[in-house]
Amino acid sequence: MSTKKMPGPDEALKNFFENNEVFADVFNSYLFKDDVIDPSELQPANTAYTDTVKTTKGVEKIGKYRDNIRKTTVGAKYVILGIEDQNKVHYAMPIRTMLYNVLGYCAECKSLGVTQEAEDWTIDEFLSKISKGTKLTPIYTVVFYTGERAWDGPRSLHDMLEIDREHGKYIPNIPLNLIDVGFD
Repeated sequence: MSTKKMPGPDEALKNFFENNEVFADVFNSYLFKDDVIDPSELQPANTAYTDTVKTTKGVEKIGKYRDNIRKTTVGAKYVILGIEDQNKVHYAMPIRTMLYNVLGYCAECKSLGVTQEAEDWTIDEFLSKISKGTKLTPIYTVVFYTGERAWDGPRSLHDMLEIDREHGKYIPNIPLNLIDVGFD
């Protein structure tokens, strides 16, 4: 009798997305609608994102782990691709994916700021901790939802805000790149 345990949904999807062909297909077919990502060029990337935030209560550490992440080039540009596995509706998913992306951008800013020549920085660059004109690596995130019922959660930041159309134009609407496997 075998004692091998069946993988849970999260582990099964992590294993599924280990295949670079499958990983690339998610972005090529859903997001880009073209063969933009070459599976042979996908490389593993760090799944841990951390940062500290100063609050009135002190310094708080934010730590998040991406489910599936790779780095590659699109054309001549370096990009980060992330897939978040969901088998339950997460009613704050637009915020969660924004947080992952923002933590990635913050980490890159810190890293670039350390490597850039700070001795010639202007006061503005010093305050920013990066040089003027610094470009960051684009981060693309897709939520891969495999729940038993259709996704009924928000599909954008605006879906989560109590704001009228007139005032909503002043707040960027960040869409959730969601694949609802059984219902879309």
